Amino acid sequence: MTLPKRAALIAFCGAALGLGLAACGGATTNGVRTGMGRPMAMNLAMERSSAEPPPATSGPGRMWWASATTIPKKTSNIKTEVVALTIENVKSPEGSEPAFVGPGRKPGAAVLFSVTAHAEVKVVVVNHDSGPHTFTAPGLGVNVTLAAGAKTTFQFAAPGAGTYVWYCEVPCGPWVMSHPGYMKGKVTVS
Repeated sequence: MTLPKRAALIAFCGAALGLGLAACGGATTNGVRTGMGRPMAMNLAMERSSAEPPPATSGPGRMWWASATTIPKKTSNIKTEVVALTIENVKSPEGSEPAFVGPGRKPGAAVLFSVTAHAEVKVVVVNHDSGPHTFTAPGLGVNVTLAAGAKTTFQFAAPGAGTYVWYCEVPCGPWVMSHPGYMKGKVTVS
């Protein structure tokens, strides 16, 4: 079989497998051809997916990618605002605990950062802690894992003006988890 015909067959089988059809010949069980091991189309899909970052939604129909290197390309002339955050150990009544530190370098501020309504917001977080954290803000459509000892960049579209709650979903210190501005707080959109 020639290479173009084989590629066409693989693409056709991939579509058929996704629908659970026996269009490529041979018996199928739950959409997977039997008697051949893993189908070639499945191998192709696995190779393709390993090279692409997993997408996640950020607001209705919007996309963001959490990655140290990948930022979705700007598609309009909307203003982009960049926010730099760190996670580092701070003193608390419980001892030394990790906390988000915002642009003003003040841990414990109720508002972590402020942005303009409807701006594209690029957030760069350097996690100096030895454990992972998250930046979770349901009202902004953001839930990003921040790997230990790594720099993570993500983007979201700021909604209309308001105050939006953010927090870390990873239990990382009893005091910082319960006090605004350390591992929970607000983002102001004006």
